[in-house]
Amino acid sequence: MEDGSRLSPGAVFLSGIVLSFILVGGTFFHLSVGGTSDLSALGRLVQWSSVIDLVREKPFGWGLGFVGPGQEHWYDSLVLNMLATMGVAAVPILSLLVWAFYKICVVCKRCCDLGDYVGVTFSFPVVVFFPTFIYLAFFQAMFNAQVVYLFFIFLFFSLVRSARVS
Repeated sequence: MEDGSRLSPGAVFLSGIVLSFILVGGTFFHLSVGGTSDLSALGRLVQWSSVIDLVREKPFGWGLGFVGPGQEHWYDSLVLNMLATMGVAAVPILSLLVWAFYKICVVCKRCCDLGDYVGVTFSFPVVVFFPTFIYLAFFQAMFNAQVVYLFFIFLFFSLVRSARVS
């Protein structure tokens, strides 16, 4: 930050993470105090409590063959599906996504500073969309969602590009 007018990657990262979890917490609060009568939305609370109980009983989850579309268990949340499949092993994998968000914030800033507009073109949408992705992962399964594939293509391209720009 030469002139102090630009945000640091750390500030952007923390803002995105805090915003995501404020939205998640607010949604859980809204659902738990009876803010809606929509059965689909209220069913998510039941799913969360059942998976938390499952992780207590089976800390390594059910495994790949038991969770998924057409299987015995399927949840309306990417996070729940990962926890049901892998148990506590899903936590480090989900943590890698948070690390990737920080890395992309750094890449986007570096590309801006270097005038690498191809890098900015791919990294900036990831920085903007990532907090939304974190929020959606708590409440949507996102199975076969093309926008998620595109998101991860941009994420991967940005991370690979960062190695070339450094």
